[in-house]
Amino acid sequence: MDSYFSIGSNKFTKKEKKRVEAENNNDMIKIIEGDKYYPGDPDDKPILTGLNFGVEKGQILCLLGPNNSGKTLIFDLFIRRTYLDHGKVFIKNQEISEKSPPNAIIGACLQSETHWDTLTVKQNLTVMAYIRGMSDQEAEEAVEIFMNALDLRKHSGKQARHLSAGTQRKLNVALALIGGPELLLLDTPTTGVDPVGRNQIWTLLKKLVEVRKSTILLSTHYTEDAELVADKLGKGLFA
Repeated sequence: MDSYFSIGSNKFTKKEKKRVEAENNNDMIKIIEGDKYYPGDPDDKPILTGLNFGVEKGQILCLLGPNNSGKTLIFDLFIRRTYLDHGKVFIKNQEISEKSPPNAIIGACLQSETHWDTLTVKQNLTVMAYIRGMSDQEAEEAVEIFMNALDLRKHSGKQARHLSAGTQRKLNVALALIGGPELLLLDTPTTGVDPVGRNQIWTLLKKLVEVRKSTILLSTHYTEDAELVADKLGKGLFA
């Protein structure tokens, strides 16, 4: 695992900046010279400034930092929920803009829940498998795999709205992962999940990288978890 490096507030390493700006760089995702300001702030206070980092194919990068440090905003940039005031954001070397088409290679588990409340756990996973273009047999096999991997089988017939917060979070992780997207964006995916469940999630992520060469950007509040799962760590205040 690479040592800690900061990726904002002029603390980024020169090595990382030089790497992502290289002409032959083929990172799955990257941000170059990224600045984002609070809208309408008379002092132009930055949320993110001087952001330079990338994640290679088959690599897990974990962002560490306190609440309100800009971690969630970084995820929002890749799903086009917001845009930089200055700088560039890339997915597979294609610059993201307001005119970019939706990107089907992304699986996301962000802070807002993405499940369907009135569907059961199994129905949620099956619907998402079909959305991802899986056949009946592929969907059935994938649903079984994820229910087993995240200990969701005992809840398979329950509506999502009746699950505990931790179990809902595991369901949302499974919904992001099913179908094997090339890129996974996971913003504090283990919030509210017990230690056993957290370990199940980390084991599954490492397996996806090993088998499918998925690229993963995630954040967590737990330093020990980040050190366990990440290939590369971004640490500190991003703004």
